[in-house]
Amino acid sequence: MAIIKPNNNTISAITALPAGISTGKVLQTIHTDNVTRSQMSSNSFATISGQSVTITPSSSSNKILIINTIMTGMNAGQYGFFQFFRNTTKRNSTNNDGNRIGCSFTFGNIGYDEKVIPINSHFLDSPSSTSELVYTIKAASWNNTTMTFNKSPNDSNEVYTARPVSNITAMEIKG
Repeated sequence: MAIIKPNNNTISAITALPAGISTGKVLQTIHTDNVTRSQMSSNSFATISGQSVTITPSSSSNKILIINTIMTGMNAGQYGFFQFFRNTTKRNSTNNDGNRIGCSFTFGNIGYDEKVIPINSHFLDSPSSTSELVYTIKAASWNNTTMTFNKSPNDSNEVYTARPVSNITAMEIKG
């Protein structure tokens, strides 16, 4: 087997590895755990208490990767809709179309009552900013049904109910 010599140099002449790729590196990571137990019953989008993260990009050419897990409780036959926001601007979301609700991601419980489900989502934002950015998640329920966060729908003191933790992470990615 032949020895590959980069740039036709001898092995002893190689003193360092190449600098590598200059974009795509993670520059900073901000993580927030959300233990706030709350609920909502509205078909209008409202901010989920505690489900936000603040980050300040170091360059306007960098991107922000948002990774999100919301522990959501719903009874069977209920649906929830979620939207990402950067400050007050809706991001990565469709608009309403007829009776269809525009959202970034959605969830429907077609299973059992008292269920708490992790809803995982992410998106890559290009804010073109070096100002402080606040990313939040807003939610709305179908037909004003009750949706809970970090607890089961009736939050009973039973061995089958849960008290989980949601979280949201912002990562600055070199552009």
